[in-house]
Amino acid sequence: MKKYIVQPKWKKYLERVSADKLKRKRRKKNRKPKQCQKNKQLVPRRSGKFTNLKAPSIFSLINNSDETLAYFNMAKSTLNKRLQVEFDLSKVNNMTPDAIAYLVASVHHPGFTKGLGVKGNSPIQPDASRMFSESGFLGHVYSERQGISSPKHLLLHKITKSKVENDLAKKSCLLAVNHTFGNSNIFRPIYEILIECMANTKNHASPGSQGKYDWWLFEYNDPNNNITKFTFLDLGVGIFESLPVRNYIRKFLTNIGWKKNADLMPRLLSGEISSRTGLKERGRGFPLIYNHSKNKHIGSFIIISNDVYADVKNEKYSKMKYILPGTLLYFELVPRGVN
Repeated sequence: MKKYIVQPKWKKYLERVSADKLKRKRRKKNRKPKQCQKNKQLVPRRSGKFTNLKAPSIFSLINNSDETLAYFNMAKSTLNKRLQVEFDLSKVNNMTPDAIAYLVASVHHPGFTKGLGVKGNSPIQPDASRMFSESGFLGHVYSERQGISSPKHLLLHKITKSKVENDLAKKSCLLAVNHTFGNSNIFRPIYEILIECMANTKNHASPGSQGKYDWWLFEYNDPNNNITKFTFLDLGVGIFESLPVRNYIRKFLTNIGWKKNADLMPRLLSGEISSRTGLKERGRGFPLIYNHSKNKHIGSFIIISNDVYADVKNEKYSKMKYILPGTLLYFELVPRGVN
């Protein structure tokens, strides 16, 4: 046998076999971590078992903030355990547009979903079901049926680079005025509020994403009345974790035993604390928003950020039990004669 092995053709054959074995071994060794990484991070799972999470009957950040935020925390915790989530909204009896906007933004955020599949269903209650379907949520997740689209109801998602979407703000304002007042005149307070919301998102982004910030605008023209309901949401670090506010806290409040973010809200709205980076004095952002909130045609005006719930219209500020990681503004354009 040895004399055959030492022959040139056998030596070449054995070298080929040995090389092939080595290649297969290397491929097998390299394949496992790549496949594992792919399964865990890159490929959303759209089939298999989903963990059913029943939403609270009042699905609203502005009317039921703690219970609704607790629901989102439960969903995020479930996804962190590598379990897919079904948002079960079937028993929701009362729903507001802000909760829908936050739900859509969450399922689009990779830090929330972890690349896993999510799905959802509609409320059974007719008014809640209509609002939910017209929002287009079912088009953003796996669903057994398609959502109903309507040109009158806007759910807009934008990612911009250090600029304000003036045309979008104008378009949104005109749609609102047409629905609420029945004309096509620009209502400056709404337009300027939207512009300031867009501008402020840059300063509420995480430190590593300055210049690129993620925000959502949901305008709902309520078909039951002439009220237009706006939700503006950015998923940055939130007002009280932003650089200008943290600098203010470090400079002025460290030595006086400051404890609650809610106590800072009046200072922020008055302009004592600037919400914009680079401005040493009073900022135009939140003071302008605060002044417009007093307009007789602006109805409810709510700001939720981090652990603070601010009823701006009534100047009531409180600490929430759960944290919203970002900033949400909800405000209404109401007809003449409606408080």
